[in-house]
Amino acid sequence: MRWGNVLLVNSNPVALEVQKMYSLTLVQNQNQYGVVGGAVNLPHVLTNIGNTADRYTLGLVQSSTDNFDLSNVKVYADRDKNGLPDNTEDLLVGSIELNAGQSLAVVLVGSISTNVSFNQLSSLDLIY
Repeated sequence: MRWGNVLLVNSNPVALEVQKMYSLTLVQNQNQYGVVGGAVNLPHVLTNIGNTADRYTLGLVQSSTDNFDLSNVKVYADRDKNGLPDNTEDLLVGSIELNAGQSLAVVLVGSISTNVSFNQLSSLDLIY
């Protein structure tokens, strides 16, 4: 095999530094039906799509334009992704650390009050 002419070029040294990039995704938006006096589970997946470890603090924002608010809302780890809490540790208290590329399945659990009527809507946002 012939490579042709080899040419050696001297250059100034080059230094390259990769900056930290912080980014994450939280999926999924969803609609669920529930029963009066019952609980509703809303599964999500939080993924660190940045290139470095990061810490996240989750929060909730209940809508002021819906018909009612879910009560006793908590967010739990759902590592087996079955839509049910794996333990009783509420992730709304404290923070979550994820390495680059790491994901954590979580489930938001809230209760529907007994005074809610048929076809009423509750809306909330899980924020970070």
